[in-house]
Amino acid sequence: MPLPREYVKAKKGYIFVGVSAVVLVLVIVIILKIQTSLPRMSVTENRVQSQESSPFQTTKNELPPDFPSNIPIENGSKMTQGDSKDYGDQKQLTIVFNTAKTIEQNFTLYSDFLGGDGWSMRNKYKDKNIASLYGTKQGSNINITISTEQVSIAILKK
Repeated sequence: MPLPREYVKAKKGYIFVGVSAVVLVLVIVIILKIQTSLPRMSVTENRVQSQESSPFQTTKNELPPDFPSNIPIENGSKMTQGDSKDYGDQKQLTIVFNTAKTIEQNFTLYSDFLGGDGWSMRNKYKDKNIASLYGTKQGSNINITISTEQVSIAILKK
């Protein structure tokens, strides 16, 4: 005697659910094996490794040793960052320091300095919250960014 149609459909449904469950369990097992076989590293270890392998030479509160001495830096200002990065054919030097001067005062100071030191001014921008100066000289670039509280000077020597 043949089985009723509903019984066959129900049996096929159970088989499908059973096979799906087995496949799901296998996928979960594979994922867990992969995760447990990967080396574990804590966030702090990763941060320490990143800092140790960083090619940047960061010196807080002081100029990088080869930062040009003729670039004016506000007397009594607190240096918050000093970076030096050697790329082989070019070198990047960056400093950031706090300022007590206004944006207008610093903009005038650095604009006059760059013009008097032989830098070709490529871009100037100034508004009430931020100003920037960008210049080139003998293949090198300088970017000075001035805010209400800080001055950032980045030089790319080629």
